[in-house]
Amino acid sequence: MLRKVILFVCLFLPTLVYSQTATVTGHALYPSNSAPANASVCFSLLNFKPNLPRVVGTGVLIQQTNFCITVSTADGSFSTVLFENPSITPANTSWRVDYLWNGIQQASATYNVNASPFNLDVATPLASLPIATASTVVTNSFICAVPVAATTWTCTHNLNDSFVVTEAFDPTNKLLWPDTITNTTPNVTVLTFVTAQAGTARIVSTAAINIATSQPNAVITNPVGNQTINAGFSFNVLGPLNATGGGSLGGTFGGTPTWAAQHTFSSGAIFSGVTTLSAPLFLTTGATIEGQAGALWYSVSNPTIAGAGCGGSAASIVTANGTAAFKINVGTTPSSACTFTMPAAATGWNVSCNDITTQSTSVFVQKQTGAESTTSVTITNFNDVAVATAFAASDVLKCIATAD
Repeated sequence: MLRKVILFVCLFLPTLVYSQTATVTGHALYPSNSAPANASVCFSLLNFKPNLPRVVGTGVLIQQTNFCITVSTADGSFSTVLFENPSITPANTSWRVDYLWNGIQQASATYNVNASPFNLDVATPLASLPIATASTVVTNSFICAVPVAATTWTCTHNLNDSFVVTEAFDPTNKLLWPDTITNTTPNVTVLTFVTAQAGTARIVSTAAINIATSQPNAVITNPVGNQTINAGFSFNVLGPLNATGGGSLGGTFGGTPTWAAQHTFSSGAIFSGVTTLSAPLFLTTGATIEGQAGALWYSVSNPTIAGAGCGGSAASIVTANGTAAFKINVGTTPSSACTFTMPAAATGWNVSCNDITTQSTSVFVQKQTGAESTTSVTITNFNDVAVATAFAASDVLKCIATAD
């Protein structure tokens, strides 16, 4: 009875394993729809390390996790058999497909192969990316082309890994077996052959993600923490930059930026080009808007006035929107002049005020008077014959100011 059970398992297991594979087809073509010469398609199983990939329910080891096939020169078609990803343990594996021409990668995409047949010409690549963490394993590859036959291939891959995996192929994409493969340094692999060979070596490195070495130019789309661009390198965006989450910007901005949503600028932001604001611009406390040569133009800081600033008592700043616009109550028993304090300007202030409470022959026109100061402004009231005359009690002056 035991022999019959063993025989049944031996006969049934290959059928079970085969039923969990998919026939994968596709085409590699020029834009003109003609078939390229010396084209190949490579398949790599992802997201199984540090485990060994096995067939679910059987324990069968999946040995071929990285291989290449030749594309037909007649019509650019190719076909191979892959294990379906849902049938592989650990879970959440995927197949990466690389398209190569003359050993140089032209395109790449990742798929969840979950049906047979599986046509890459119409299949949708995986769009979602895993969240990158310190334990995330990334795969890097390097193609080392050796067009002239040689007994020694020296491949400088700069993958910073002493344990890379290397496979060699001849010009017809047949697998070669080098006499030796030596990782002489973390960045150099040397292959030797008894007989001189031409072809390509595919060198693959898998390791925990390390942005500083293995992925120096990576952009993490789903970070789990704050990110910083170090070493003083610039961050250049050639297309539209959309930031829907708000935040703060600092530094110098040139060109012709357009800000179409709410923004907060801090750390001395400077706009050196034509800037379009199609939404509110919010300046935080202490912020300034500067003109030429960094000179103050407007300030978010409000003007201030002493109670006796208009010669009497109870003078006050009624309302203010920084130095751009503000109101002054001249208080009780005022004189003809009000003096108030402004944030420090480069050379002085240009202030215009109008009495919006009283209009008479005594309270006729108000103008800036006195010596120019970087921090102080005096506004004097004149009657209809240009004689300085006292303000009416509790009058309100509406003012605007720019610095020079």
